[in-house]
Amino acid sequence: MSAVAHTQPSGRRAPVRWSVLATVQCLLGAALLERPDRIGRAVGGGVESAPPSGVLRVLGGRLLLQGLAALARPDARVARLSAGVDATHAASMLFVAAGVARYRRAALISAALAVGSAAVLYPREPR
Repeated sequence: MSAVAHTQPSGRRAPVRWSVLATVQCLLGAALLERPDRIGRAVGGGVESAPPSGVLRVLGGRLLLQGLAALARPDARVARLSAGVDATHAASMLFVAAGVARYRRAALISAALAVGSAAVLYPREPR
């Protein structure tokens, strides 16, 4: 991956970190759409604790759309919206982790990734 910055609509340049995060979101989303069972077993720690494939596909679709939106429009508004979506997802995963022992591991991994993404995006301009 090159260190070339992308020009934002405002004329400012969004450094590589912004496009790297968006690309990772797209790749993870596509992987969840394509291989939800395999990824579910890996993050859940086994077949019995794997989240349902349908849930993982919905998450994958959301991540793919979120990453594509960020690549198409790397600006502060999209960054704030994306950070809000990630923070909301993280909060929902903490509720799942607290309430459903079977999915605790997968929920905590998902929450940690979402918190990391939100921390990169908010409250700054894309970097």
